[in-house]
Amino acid sequence: MQLIEIWEKIENKQLSRNRHFGFFAQPHHYRALKLYRYLKNLSKWIIQAVEKDGIDLSIIHADNNYYEITFNMSALKNRWISYLPQDGFQFIVRDQAVKAAFKRFNISVPER
Repeated sequence: MQLIEIWEKIENKQLSRNRHFGFFAQPHHYRALKLYRYLKNLSKWIIQAVEKDGIDLSIIHADNNYYEITFNMSALKNRWISYLPQDGFQFIVRDQAVKAAFKRFNISVPER
């Protein structure tokens, strides 16, 4: 089963960690669960960046397989960078609120 398929099943509540303990006992599936949680939190951070002053968001398509998402926090003189694989990026941009946040920062979302 591919990562994106596992993420979709988790999101659609077809795979809960408590009911499918044996499934998530396998390292590959447990890693998929951890990545899913990270992607959901990253989506929240992107959406919240729109609401906060002093945060700028940029995306660089680093190569064919990865995207670099940078949060520049000028008030804190800090920068946070996240590297996402292609399938992880495609997963978070399915959310309309994330697309709207990217549009707010004048970031075009590449089509699949």
